[in-house]
Amino acid sequence: MDRLRAQLTRFEDAFPGFRTEIVEGSVVASPVRPFDGETVQRLWTIVEPAIDSSLGKLTIPTARLPVDPKARHRT
Repeated sequence: MDRLRAQLTRFEDAFPGFRTEIVEGSVVASPVRPFDGETVQRLWTIVEPAIDSSLGKLTIPTARLPVDPKARHRT
């Protein structure tokens, strides 16, 4: 169980602004705050090339994100 938590922590570090969880054997990253469809599409085009790399070397270029993933959510 500790190994699983360590892996999820690595995913959360790789995807700031997203909550990671395992659903039916697949790792799912959900945004902490909701995004509109256009933003999600732009995020995917940025993230997709990084997904093919090994998880140990996974990097997300946050400078190109259309939103700041670490910004506080406005209520």
